Amino acid sequence: MAVAGFTVNATDATRELMLENHPFNAREPIPKRTSVLIIGTAPPPRFSTPRTGENRRRLDFDFFYGSEDNDMWPILEEIAEERDGLKLFQDDYSSDQCCLVARSFLERHCLWMSDVLNTYERKPGKATSAIDTDIVAPKPENFTDFRAIFASCPSLKMIAFTSQQAARWTLNALLQQELMGAFSYSKTLMAWKNSLSEVRYTRPLLTTSIGQIPVSFFILPSPSSRSPESYEAKKQVYRAVLFEIKLVT
Repeated sequence: MAVAGFTVNATDATRELMLENHPFNAREPIPKRTSVLIIGTAPPPRFSTPRTGENRRRLDFDFFYGSEDNDMWPILEEIAEERDGLKLFQDDYSSDQCCLVARSFLERHCLWMSDVLNTYERKPGKATSAIDTDIVAPKPENFTDFRAIFASCPSLKMIAFTSQQAARWTLNALLQQELMGAFSYSKTLMAWKNSLSEVRYTRPLLTTSIGQIPVSFFILPSPSSRSPESYEAKKQVYRAVLFEIKLVT
C-alpha cells in the first residue's frame, strides 16, 4: 500500500517497517556537466514520511542536506562567500527559494548531490531517526541506478561520500551493477579508517575506471552536527576536496 512518499511493507507489517521513497533523487536529475557527485545515504525521515512530517523544523528546506541542523549548506555558503563574494541564502527565503539557490550554486561549480538509496526502511523503533546505522541493510533493488548516472554524466570524475556507510553501500552497488571489478571494499574502507586522520580525508579512498572514465573516491567528514570533527575542520576538507583537488583526467 503506497501513501504519498512511503509504502507500507505488508510482508513485514508486524515489524511496522515503512519502505520510504527518496524525495529528491528522481526530482533532482544530475546535470550532464557534473564532475563531482556528493553521495550520502538517505535524508532524515521527516523529509520523506508523512507520519513524521510534524517534526519539520523552521529552517529546513526540501533539498539534499536541507536539515536545519546539518552543516553542509552553512559550510558551502561560507565557501561561496570566500570564492565568489556571494551570500547564498537570505533569512526570509522560502524552501523553494533555497532550493533554487542550491541548484544554481551546485551547477555553477559542476557539483551535484545524490543518495545511494532510492528506497529504504528504518529499523523497528527508529522511525524518526536520521542515523545511518538505523537504516535496514539495503537490497540491490534499493540502490540508485549508477549505470544511468555514469551514462548521462560523461564528465563525472569524483565521488565524495558524506559517511563511511554511504561509501560502503555505494561500492557495493557499483559491484552489483557491474560497474567495477570484484575487490574487497571492506578492506579498502578499513585501510582508510586506520590511516592518519590528518590526511585520510584529502587522499582518495581509491581511484578506478568506471567504463573508460577514471573516477576518484573520497570520504568527507560527515556534515551532521553530531560528527566528531569541528565545523572549521569540516570546512577545510570540503574546500580542499570539492573545490581545490585537481581531478584525474
